[in-house]
Amino acid sequence: MAAPPDAAPDGAPVDGLHAYLTGCPDPAWSTGPDGLVTAWNPAAERVLGVPAAEALGRRAAALLGAGSPGHPAPGPGSRAVLLTRPDGRSVCGVLTRWDSPPGSPPRHHHVLRVQGGPGPGGADLLGRVSDSVVVTDLAGTVVFTGAGAERLWGPAAQEAVGRHVGVLTGRAPRLATDFAALVDALTAGGTWSSSAVPVVTGAGRELLVDVTASALTGADGAVAGVVLVSRDVTGERELERSLREATRALRERAGRLADAARRDPLTGLAGRSLLQERVAAALTAARSGDRPVSVLRAELEGFRAVNDSYGWVAGDALLTSFTAHLLSLLPPGATAGRWGADEFVAVLPGAGADEAGALAGRLARWSPPAPLPGRGRRRGDRTVGVVVRAVEATAAERSAPFDAGVRGLLHRAERPEVAEPAEPAEPAEVPGGSPAQADGSTAERASSAATSSA
Repeated sequence: MAAPPDAAPDGAPVDGLHAYLTGCPDPAWSTGPDGLVTAWNPAAERVLGVPAAEALGRRAAALLGAGSPGHPAPGPGSRAVLLTRPDGRSVCGVLTRWDSPPGSPPRHHHVLRVQGGPGPGGADLLGRVSDSVVVTDLAGTVVFTGAGAERLWGPAAQEAVGRHVGVLTGRAPRLATDFAALVDALTAGGTWSSSAVPVVTGAGRELLVDVTASALTGADGAVAGVVLVSRDVTGERELERSLREATRALRERAGRLADAARRDPLTGLAGRSLLQERVAAALTAARSGDRPVSVLRAELEGFRAVNDSYGWVAGDALLTSFTAHLLSLLPPGATAGRWGADEFVAVLPGAGADEAGALAGRLARWSPPAPLPGRGRRRGDRTVGVVVRAVEATAAERSAPFDAGVRGLLHRAERPEVAEPAEPAEPAEVPGGSPAQADGSTAERASSAATSSA
């Protein structure tokens, strides 16, 4: 943080500034408006490797290494820096600058809190960060690695310092090839980061790593180095992948369960709720496209007697046999469902009365797959057959709200409960050979002998 204009960073008065700089445990120095060094404390001599006699009267940028040209020196405040000693070794840390107050000789005062490099505090903050922290110059040469870098990348810090950053990343060409672009982005004032970078460390570990790069400035304020902060996200990404797969599996299972709940478990046909939805969708499409829609309703005659006499195994065989017959006759886009124990419904989008009546006739010609045994039959049991009724939706049903339109159409498709006369009258004929009904619907009846010798 910038110090008040009349005090040093720790509150020392201006008249004691020389004593403050001299006794400061961190490297500290002062420069004039021309950038020439006017004061250089003993800590600066030890850490930065420049005796005071050589530093006084020279430019600090020339002593500590300049970054990329064209960047003006920053004003008061704190910033991360990368400084280069005369012996080529680098020092990184946080540099704080404040200016002398008005009325005093114009001076710029600097204190460096070392975070990486030789001297006291050289591994203070950066060395203790749990993530990998690697400091390089603009050529990619490592000047500092913290303990986190050793844990992540493998090679010891002393093996990496002075070598290219690629020694840490092992077989990670993405980091090596992107380094030039990284430097260009930082020197242009931008930022750089990359997520889930696949790497193979020098120790041979295959990892996914998040990498963030920040610029370090030199004594002249220009970009002089890079701080690479890396974090192993392999476990996190694996957990995310596992969670995604588990979520997808749960959704698929839930979809299958929901679909199964809407379908008849024996025949696999649609259940009541799904059938009603399909009828509603067909009515809506018919209304918007001015197309016909019809419904078939089939009932197996004598089914309950078979179930009672021979058991559910024989009854299930009849149901599955009729289901196969029904599905084999339906046109594309039709939906078949089981409406009750022995009742079936088929929705026929685009089919008019004639087409639905012809389909009803073919459907009514079904017979059980094999004769049923006579043993167990009761007096008065009907033979096994099927009655099919076909109705076309009216204009009122197509335009009615969901409940009214669907219920009205399905109700008309129900088999009328009429007592059978001893000698039924001969019905009138309609095209296709189907008996005509009072409401304009078509009904077909067929039966099959259900007895044989015991």
